[in-house]
Amino acid sequence: MQKESFHIVIVDDDVSLGKAMTETLTRAGFKVTHVTKPDEALNLVKIQAVHAVIIDCMLPKMSGTELGKRIRKEIGDELPIIMISGIYKDKGFQREAVQATKASAFLVKPFEMKDFLDAVTANFKPQVDEPLSMIHQFMAKQDVMAKERIRAV
Repeated sequence: MQKESFHIVIVDDDVSLGKAMTETLTRAGFKVTHVTKPDEALNLVKIQAVHAVIIDCMLPKMSGTELGKRIRKEIGDELPIIMISGIYKDKGFQREAVQATKASAFLVKPFEMKDFLDAVTANFKPQVDEPLSMIHQFMAKQDVMAKERIRAV
């Protein structure tokens, strides 16, 4: 499956960080939806195919941990969830949040976008079909004669 087929939802009420995360994942080739409220995220996962959710621990009206649990109940255990927080830096809280939501990672804000991208893509490595190089595309064509293949090499 190509990266653009993966739909990732970001749930963070910090609009500027949400935009930065969205831009990072979009540039990497993913389809991304950023929402600021937990209810929006719950509605989204009910009506659209979602392949991963990134959740801030501190959200309005519902904690990120509670949202993660509710998404798990709705979608199941296969969906990758990444928890993020700038307030909860305590290792004990992080461990409890990861266990409660069965998250694949917990990132502490502020984080480098490279580390964020690495944490997200780690969930999809076995499923993502990397684009073929030009030579591989050429060699895979059915209508190419053997002479042309040899000349290309």
